[in-house]
Amino acid sequence: MRHHYTYITLLEPFQSPNELENYKRRLGMHNANVNLLAKIWSFWNENWEEEDYKDIVQQLTIGYKLRGIRERFKVTAIYARCSAIERLELWEDL
Repeated sequence: MRHHYTYITLLEPFQSPNELENYKRRLGMHNANVNLLAKIWSFWNENWEEEDYKDIVQQLTIGYKLRGIRERFKVTAIYARCSAIERLELWEDL
């Protein structure tokens, strides 16, 4: 049985961003975005329209709108750093 997801995020995929299109196709998604450091990869289907995004070192926040509906929402994926100082920076950004 095949699963049908509308959104998937991969954290630290240990792949080059050049592989994003290949992963998008294999996951059956129509859209994808990768953060600045390539630690957060997000994929979503054709029913979601990307409106805006905020790319910070430890997080990727993407605003979406559902096609045909006025409903808007945001999804934040977090890849926290190991050091306490960098985690504090993440909390400040959130």
